[in-house]
Amino acid sequence: MRRNKKGFGTVEIVLITAVLIILAMMFRTAIISYAQNLLDSVFSESSFSEFSEVSGESD
Repeated sequence: MRRNKKGFGTVEIVLITAVLIILAMMFRTAIISYAQNLLDSVFSESSFSEFSEVSGESD
């Protein structure tokens, strides 16, 4: 008996997506905290002042 394997890739994608969503929900607070700290460090005032000193601009 032959089995149709066309839909097999779709099932795998759905399962992987479900696992990723569950992991994101489990570690939601850690992910949000990490992203917030990353954005704060990128957009902090000290980062902009260092950039302006390197480029030769002054306030």
